[in-house]
Amino acid sequence: MTERFPAGPGVLVTLMSALASLFLVGQRYQRVRQTVMAGQTPLSRYLIPAATVFTVGVILAIGAGIVVEYTRL
Repeated sequence: MTERFPAGPGVLVTLMSALASLFLVGQRYQRVRQTVMAGQTPLSRYLIPAATVFTVGVILAIGAGIVVEYTRL
């Protein structure tokens, strides 16, 4: 037995989660960046931006995969 659920609620939850993640990543990035610029941590100045770009890339890739799955319904 196959049940068909509307895609709308799932898409809405996915979009809200992605936006919240991007917002939280941005806040974290700014806080860590300020610490690095103040010289209070041994972290590389390139590590934080690279980690942020990687995280955003993963979020976008997962979102794209979900969109592809929804278009195949």
